[in-house]
Amino acid sequence: TNNGENRVSVNQRALIDKILSRYSSAHAVYRELLQNSNDANASSAEIYFTTNEGNTVTKAVYRNNGEPFEAEDWSRLQKIAEGNPNPDKVGAFGVGAYSMFSVSEEPTVFSGDQALQFVWKDEQLWTKVVGKNTKDTNWTTFVLPSRDPYQLPNLVEFG
Repeated sequence: TNNGENRVSVNQRALIDKILSRYSSAHAVYRELLQNSNDANASSAEIYFTTNEGNTVTKAVYRNNGEPFEAEDWSRLQKIAEGNPNPDKVGAFGVGAYSMFSVSEEPTVFSGDQALQFVWKDEQLWTKVVGKNTKDTNWTTFVLPSRDPYQLPNLVEFG
């Protein structure tokens, strides 16, 4: 018996969409990833866009050469709104990384020798380990297949 108690369920997809409404400006995801790169003490960050014939972005890859994720970083990445108690480290509020979902339905993150993919099962978000990262282990990489293909940003305005 549960003594009349019931767990409150959350439609994670709707919750993430509401969180994303905070990041309504164009290309906010890249500003968030750049801020995380800075927090990780990166000296370099790169963005690669894959486009189709009409300059529509079908995939973006963002990477930085900052400190690789540690066990607690991987754990926090899998928890919405659980910020980092260390203000000098990545993820102060625990929601910025979720801006990835503004451009990608199922992003994959590579850092150090690990890789993690976000996947949807109905309206619930899951993660799965997608093998070991065996290349570019000095980079933390976010692979972002386009949720809804979008126009290649004007690179002058983008920067």
